Amino acid sequence: MALIQPSLSEDEKYLQLDAPNMPTLKVPINVSEIPKNEQEVIQSRVWRMDIKGKYCGEVAEVWLSTFFDKPNFKLIFLDNLPPKVLTEDPLLGYLGKTGDILAYQDSTPYLMIGEASLNDLNGKLDNPVTMQHFRPNFVISGTTAFQEDNWTHLKIGARGVSLRKVKYCQRCTITKVDPETGIMHDNEPLKTLKSYRLCGKDSPHKRVYLDNPLFGINLATDVVGTVRVGDTIYASTE
Repeated sequence: MALIQPSLSEDEKYLQLDAPNMPTLKVPINVSEIPKNEQEVIQSRVWRMDIKGKYCGEVAEVWLSTFFDKPNFKLIFLDNLPPKVLTEDPLLGYLGKTGDILAYQDSTPYLMIGEASLNDLNGKLDNPVTMQHFRPNFVISGTTAFQEDNWTHLKIGARGVSLRKVKYCQRCTITKVDPETGIMHDNEPLKTLKSYRLCGKDSPHKRVYLDNPLFGINLATDVVGTVRVGDTIYASTE
């Protein structure tokens, strides 16, 4: 899946998917344009919570199933269906606030990592990794390593966007997948992260993080708006 590259068409009417040895897939963002006999709502489950999605059609299903060489891979779109409510998550709900919603993400809509944090990790690795191994929405510069760990509330730019830290991001085996080749490495960078980025055994959040290393912070939105590359971040700390 790491090799699938999504993009928005120039007219902003289609989600486009590209992958090695595959034609470009164009999925209409307006799902009413999908043939009526293919329009349906599908029930799915992401970790502990059920969530529905609108089926994006047989063309997308065939494309995905061909690429993965397995049948029945369906693409769904939340559109105007009810989102997941973080406070209803049986494991993470106590970390959320009223109004925290998300679609198919594990816990929050956004992930932020500092360049200095990645540099710190790479200083401990024989073979450096890229930020793409960790798939953040926001990459920040001008901080010290893991400075973002201590942030609680953030304002980005001058347009009033406000984000709130919900939790640290616990990392799984997907971080071992090379984003350029799609090949999973045996141990790294997960092994090194586990050597110095585990949750303390006495932490009240140990039941959330278990023995997964922490890298990056998961964020919820308090005030929505537009952010741009180069925006200044204003942060409050714990």
